[in-house]
Amino acid sequence: IPMSRKIFFIAVILKIHRPNYSRLDTWFGLYTLLVGVSCLALFLSDSFSLNALDMIFKVMLPSSLYFFCRSLIRSKIDLDGILQTFLYSSFSVVMIFAYELIFNPINIQISRGFERFQGTFADTMNYSIYMTGGLIIAGYQMFQNPSPFSLKARGLFLTLVIGLSITMLFNIHHTASYMVVACIALLLLLHYLRSNVVIGIVTTISAAGIIYFAGADAFRQNVLPLIETD
Repeated sequence: IPMSRKIFFIAVILKIHRPNYSRLDTWFGLYTLLVGVSCLALFLSDSFSLNALDMIFKVMLPSSLYFFCRSLIRSKIDLDGILQTFLYSSFSVVMIFAYELIFNPINIQISRGFERFQGTFADTMNYSIYMTGGLIIAGYQMFQNPSPFSLKARGLFLTLVIGLSITMLFNIHHTASYMVVACIALLLLLHYLRSNVVIGIVTTISAAGIIYFAGADAFRQNVLPLIETD
């Protein structure tokens, strides 16, 4: 992200309306304080270089994004609107990936012995951002209550997103994305267990069986080589 945009992003956070207090603000405030002290130490130790300043903006991005969203989102309608906009923007990404998968890769990066799909992007990380974002939104829609969509429709949507995420994972071969998707799946599963214990246990057993019998070879071929060379 260009330096001018980063500065503008922080300026907007300082200017817009302050939201009501949330307990999560305290935890993110402490996190921001620790990161800020570390960034100051980096900036001083690197003789006030522009490279250090660029790194500081990158490290501070999670905190900046959190407080920006806290100020921007004032109701559930705002949140749903932002999530829907993200899904709409993901449609073109899905079409590009489908074209690469069905017809011919547009752009390929060779790394660690794997061919990584890049599409029209400069890096496979762009695919990963849309994939993980879509998975989080699908999980949110699944457990949203009340919801304008039926449980069957939400379950079908979540299943489609999970299938697309797995397919994308096996074609972009991005180590961090495997870990992020695994953490998202674990959080969704824990939430499901809390809301419906019986169905959650059945889902856990079914998923474990599928992973054990069908996912062992895929893990050895696609994930293990990345872990060994990371």
